[in-house]
Amino acid sequence: MPKLAEKQLNALKKLPYWIKLKDIVNLYEVGILSQDKFNDEILKARREHKPDPKLTEKQLNALKELPYWNKILDLIKLYKVGVITQEILNDEILKTKMEYKPESGTSYLGIEMVYVEGGVFQMGKEKSENGCRSKPVHAVKINDFHIGKFQITQKQYESIMSVQYNYHEGCNNPIEMISWYNTIKYCNLRSIAEGFTPCYTIFNSTNPTDWGSPDSSWNAVICNWEANGYRLLTEAEWEYAAKGGLHSKGYEYSGSNIANEVAWCKSNSSVTHTVGTKIANELGIYDMSGNVWEWCWDWYGLYSNELQNNPIGPVMGETRVQRGGSYESDDYDLTCTIRGYCSSYIKIIGHSFRIARTKL
Repeated sequence: MPKLAEKQLNALKKLPYWIKLKDIVNLYEVGILSQDKFNDEILKARREHKPDPKLTEKQLNALKELPYWNKILDLIKLYKVGVITQEILNDEILKTKMEYKPESGTSYLGIEMVYVEGGVFQMGKEKSENGCRSKPVHAVKINDFHIGKFQITQKQYESIMSVQYNYHEGCNNPIEMISWYNTIKYCNLRSIAEGFTPCYTIFNSTNPTDWGSPDSSWNAVICNWEANGYRLLTEAEWEYAAKGGLHSKGYEYSGSNIANEVAWCKSNSSVTHTVGTKIANELGIYDMSGNVWEWCWDWYGLYSNELQNNPIGPVMGETRVQRGGSYESDDYDLTCTIRGYCSSYIKIIGHSFRIARTKL
């Protein structure tokens, strides 16, 4: 009696109309249907199948914004007519995503990076701000680096972390309610997805799937500062960029002496807003004052009055640094020098991040 090869049978089982094919396969394997009749019945089932695409309008629009949309357009068409299943579609899109080579300065998710030329600047403020120690003012040397032009958006976060976010919903609003642990996981996953060398190592692995669930053991994370993958900014890098780097005009806030010009804050908002809708700073970077607080790499600690060379903060601590203020902040919490801090595991509205790379 005829018998389908295992490979052929498995291929048929992946078809969205497999239920209709089961009886046809059984009749063929017991010899009731000939090979020609079997092929005809398979073709008939395919033609009669009424596909039920599961792509929502929101999902389709998100796919259209990807720079490799033209490469997956044919896959979408095949899915819509029922030639390939949801599972195959997802696998092929992932494959295309992994093979895509972005242009320098922009990732496949369309995240723009701004080059920041290094230099020496005066970090801190002599007057302690809002109970957070921003003094003494001290000289800091910073090497060249690249910084995200915008805060990480909900769409960008969801595409990597495979989670659905719905607080202050808006795909181009900054992601919120994420812990410091979430940020380093995101950075490594995104680095792996784009073929870069991940910066963070936990339990001797750079693959977050080996790290388990976030807990205090993640505080032993090691950062490879020479890797070309994505990472958090150090606190010194953050302040240097917020002040405009070598192009600084000495503004109180990032890009202006008037908070409302550059920041979504308590005086003009009660929610987050689409990134990049206020005025950029001297380097063309947006929202470094307001919208959401931004996690930095550093443990929170007191400043030194000595010259610092690319400081990365204390070796250990109890809380991690946050910078920039949020839509809930008063003007005094929006300055380029204000220092916030929070425990690594805490998830709060108005807390987010932007990414950096040592080199492209």
